[in-house]
Amino acid sequence: MAGGDLRRGGLGAAGGIPRTASPLSVSVRVMYNGHALDVCRPYLGLSPTHIDGVEPMGEVDTLLTVENLSTFHELARLPLADRGCALIYTAGMPSPSWLRIYRLMLKALPDAAEVRHWCDIDAGGFRIANRLAAACQDEGRALRLYGMGGELNRETQEASEGARKALDDGELRTIRRICASRDWNREWAFVDERKLAYEQEGMRVIVPTPR
Repeated sequence: MAGGDLRRGGLGAAGGIPRTASPLSVSVRVMYNGHALDVCRPYLGLSPTHIDGVEPMGEVDTLLTVENLSTFHELARLPLADRGCALIYTAGMPSPSWLRIYRLMLKALPDAAEVRHWCDIDAGGFRIANRLAAACQDEGRALRLYGMGGELNRETQEASEGARKALDDGELRTIRRICASRDWNREWAFVDERKLAYEQEGMRVIVPTPR
């Protein structure tokens, strides 16, 4: 079998190890192999292919997805239930199996609940947000961004402090296109002003408050 076929066929290119879906880290009740699982604080890590459903999330005011693991861990240690916040780790760009569970969660949310996403302020982060926004749109929901308009950046005198790099023209065009298509005007205004990429890990970790 050719190397390209190995990659497409689900075997790791390095050692021929079958690829499996990354664990889905969540702070909500799910049905797993036909059994309801309570959240073991601070969160559960489960195979998405074995999740059958999501329990009704009547107590949830905000469903927050987070791109980076260290930020997810910091948030998971905070009193999320007191704020009515449910947390999911995207592990970067969401996979199809991850999106299947995400859609189940969107269906399980109360109508008034907010759906929000927090990730790096760069082209990759906005691509992830755009993919989640498309899933939300399919389920009749609107995705609001969190922390991507600079509101969680640490207060410093220099705009460049905490920035990873300058955004190039191609990255800026990508972010502008996505923000324009999603009406994320506040986030684009921040990016357009700074033209800098910021890592999520450098931002303040605060549980969102529903509007």
